[in-house]
This record gives sequence, C-alpha cells and structure tokens, in this order.
Amino acid sequence: MKRRSLLFKSFIATFAYIGLSNKSQSADVTQIPANKEKNNLRPPVSVDNSNFQIVSALSKPTGLALIGQCESINELRTIIPENHGQRISVKGYYPSSNEGGGVFYYDENDKTSKDNDGTIIISKGRRWKRENTYLMEPEFFGAKGDGSTDDTTALQNALDASINKVLILAPKKYRARNLFIKGPLIIKGAGRRIDAALIPLDGVSGNFITISCPESPTFYDLTISARNVNQSSPLNGLYIAKNDTKQYSPSILMYNCNINSFLGHCLLSEYGRHMGVLDNCQFEYSHDDCIVINGVDWNISHCAIGYTKNGNGVVLGQPTNRISNSDIYFNRRNGIVLKNNAINGYLASNVINSNGEHGIVILSKNPSKQGHLIVNNFFFNNSKSQSGQYSNIFLSKNIHGVGITGNSHFTYSEQSERPKHLLELDDGASGSLIGDSFDKSSYMISPVNGSKSTIINNEYTTLGSETEFKKIVSNDNSKSAFIVENTEARRKILEITNRGEFVFYDHNNSPLTISASKIVDNSLELNCSLAIGSNEADHDKIYFLKLGDFYIWDDSAGNIRIHTEQPHSKTQGNILYQTKSH
Repeated sequence: MKRRSLLFKSFIATFAYIGLSNKSQSADVTQIPANKEKNNLRPPVSVDNSNFQIVSALSKPTGLALIGQCESINELRTIIPENHGQRISVKGYYPSSNEGGGVFYYDENDKTSKDNDGTIIISKGRRWKRENTYLMEPEFFGAKGDGSTDDTTALQNALDASINKVLILAPKKYRARNLFIKGPLIIKGAGRRIDAALIPLDGVSGNFITISCPESPTFYDLTISARNVNQSSPLNGLYIAKNDTKQYSPSILMYNCNINSFLGHCLLSEYGRHMGVLDNCQFEYSHDDCIVINGVDWNISHCAIGYTKNGNGVVLGQPTNRISNSDIYFNRRNGIVLKNNAINGYLASNVINSNGEHGIVILSKNPSKQGHLIVNNFFFNNSKSQSGQYSNIFLSKNIHGVGITGNSHFTYSEQSERPKHLLELDDGASGSLIGDSFDKSSYMISPVNGSKSTIINNEYTTLGSETEFKKIVSNDNSKSAFIVENTEARRKILEITNRGEFVFYDHNNSPLTISASKIVDNSLELNCSLAIGSNEADHDKIYFLKLGDFYIWDDSAGNIRIHTEQPHSKTQGNILYQTKSH
C-alpha cells in the first residue's frame, strides 16, 4: 500500500510538473508531448476523463494539497531515485515538521559526495541533492534552536556546507558545543537580541566559535551569548586562529553583532590575522579582556565595549589599528591598552568613561616614537576603582611621538570619581595636551604631571620646559611676530616686531621700544635715549648705562665713573660719584 501511495503521488506530481493544469482546459487534449531533453524525459500520458478531472483539480487554488510530499529526510533516504534529474519535495527535516524541507533532485553523475545530512542525502548509493542551496539554514541539517537541544552536529554541518554561501539563522536559541568555521561564508542572524543567538551548552571550555580558515567570514546581525550559561573554565566567544604562513591574512567582518558574557574573552584574534572590521557591534560582560587583537589594520567603529569583570576593554598588540566613534566604558581595568608593538594607532571620537584604572594606556619596551594619534575623544570619570589613583591617558617609560589634541575631560558631578591627571607621563616619556578641553574639576592633582608638557587649553597656555617656541620672520615681512592687545580698549599693550624689538605701549598708546644697539656691542637701547650694555675690560666685564651721549659705570672701587666713549677700562673716564670711605 505504501509503495502504491508513493506511485500515485508521483503520478499526480508528474501532471503538476509538466503544466497540464495550464494547458488542459478541455477534453480534446489526448497527450502531452515528451520533453526531448534527456534530464526530463517522460512517456506520453493518455488523458481520459478521470485524468482530466485530476488535472482540473490541480488547476484550482487548492491544487497544491493534492501533490504528494516526502514526509522527512529519513523517509527520503528510503526512496531510490530512478531517472537523472528526478525531483521530489520533502515537507520537513523531521516528521510532522515544516522546517528544513525543500525540493531535491537526483544527480546520477555524482558518485563520490558524502552524505551531509542536509543538502546531500544518499539512498542506496544514489544522491539526492537539495535545490537552490546558496541560502542555507541550520534547519536543513536538523537544528531545532529550541534553547535546550544540542544542535552541535547540525550547526557544524550547516557551517561546512555554507562555505562561499550564506547561512541564515532564524530568531531562535541555538545551543552547541565548540564550532569551527573552515572557510569564507556569510552568517546572517536575527539581530542583537538574547532570544535569537548562538549559545554554548553548559560546561563548554576553550573557544566557542573558532575561525580556522585564512579567509575572512562575514557576520551580520549575529548574537553570540553565554549569559546564564554554566562555565566551569574560561571560554572565549569568538577565536580567530593564528596565521603561520607569513602571508597577509584577513580575519573577520562583523556588522551589528553582539558577543557577551564569556568567562574568557568576547573576541580573541591571534597573531597574523589582519584587517578585521567591527562596526556597530556590542561586546560586554567578559571576565577577561573583552577584545584582544594581535593583527594589524583593524577598524573598530561605532561599537560598545564594556563591563569586563576583571580585564581591559580593548587590547591592541600590533601596529596601525584604529578605534573610532565607540563607547569604552565600565571596564574593571583600563579602557584601551596599546601594547609593546602597537605603534601608529588611531584613537578618535570615542567616549572613554568610568573605567576602573586608566582610560588609555600606551606601553613600550623600546624608547621609540610611537606615532599614535589620540584626538577628539571624551573622557569621563576614569579611575573609577579608586578616585585619583589613575589617569585618563598614561604613557609608559620612554614613550614619544604621541599626538594628543582636541579631547574633552570632564566629570559627571563634584561627587564623581576623577583621574589623578589628564595625562600622566612615566620616566622618560613626553607628551602634551594641545587644544584639550577641561577645567579644575576634571582631575585630582594637575592636568599633566611634571613640567615638560605643553598645555594649550581653552582657558590658558603653558609651554613645557622642553618645548621650543619659534616664530619665523623675514626682513620683507612688515607684520609683527607677536602682539598682545586689549580688545576692549582697542589698543596694543606689547609687540615684538620682525626686527626683534620689544615695544611697550602706555595708556596713551605711546611706544617704548627696547632693541639691540646698532652701534654698541652687547647693549640694549631704549627709544628714550637710555641703553644698558656690557663690555670686556681687564679680563673682567664692565656693565654700563648709556644715557644720551654719556656712558656711566661702576669701577668696582666704590666709584661711579662717566665718559663720552664706551669704556674699555674700569678706571677710564672721570669720577662722577665717590663713596665716603674713599
């Protein structure tokens, strides 16, 4: 009876496939032309009145209900195909299920492909193959996604079969043990939501998802979560394996994804894995450092990274990585750490707040220029674990060449935690705050420790002790080198001309000029006929005052002397004044 039923279903499906419902509108049709293509060769069918009734029934809106289906994948294994290209419809992966089904065809030429329990099903050595497999689903391979079933085998089969294709996850909770991505693919999830996620089973350790291929997979809208999972030992959410080929190997592209609550790292990328992109993603609640990257040329933008239990927010171990427009917050230790070889980093337009220790830490083993840029970031309430103990930016020993500019440093309130310094320099390090905004409530001790740093603030400017201040002028340039003006009184107060003259202005705007003498060596002249100078005489210096045409000096013998020529001897000229002792 079962075989007769299947034959009847196949007979009905034959009519539907060749389109009799569209061509047979009258009883005059006697046969259907055979398709000359070998793949679809079928014998002609005589249509008597009973057959015409079947065709008419198939043409109705409810006609699909008359076409038979294979109930499940396991039933498909019992059906032996006969003709190359023969097709069959499977209702679902499991009996009484509407998920994981599809249309399969018989590939007579394939003698070697392995049964993968989803897209290739072997029946008595013959291979049924699923049609239209560019868009894959875990349900094709038997995944249930009910939040409790171990879907490891189904998910791994789906990942393996989705190489160079797209794997689409339904809004379900897929539970699994360790999974491996072995080639480039796209995984499309159901968004950043806890009720639609890849979730490790209790007791899983090591790495939940490992990318072992040299190419870069792409994730969209995917959540990987270990929230409320029993983790007896450290477990990393996403692990990108080391590349030992010494070839430039990309890592991963992630858009609008979420990884959270792992006892290890949320994301760990080993050495030699480069050019990753994390865009509009969320990484939170790891116990160890949240994100650790040991490759170059990564771009992290518009991400939320925080709430580590014991670690840092982001740790970068290699050069030329960029973090921008992201929130780095409430990490137990530091917000961002640039380790020993992480030169030429770019940290811009981030919000770095409420981290337990420093906001940004730059470490180095070598006294070298780092080439980092820290620009336009917002710092709030770092040193949260102990107010006044840590700083917003910390440069370790011998760090040089870090551009720091345009950042804002503020606190939420007078009672909030605040850093010791905005910029803290370890021994031999150098750095300045150029154009950073802050006020006295932004720090506990001072903006910068030490006197080496230059600070150009919206309220004041301090030139560091090792800062060279230079203005280049030329003889044909009539503009002043430096001017201090009173804008309310609309007058100059002090001017340094391009000839090196200091010009002071009184309340009547009358100038008093101090300049190097054009005729007397080592002397200053004032435009009021007063000059001060010095001269070598008798192996000793003579300091003199020039008043008009007269030179006046102390001869070191208790006398004030005067002469019309510049003195070359202390006893030259006449005594103008003599002390009583002489």
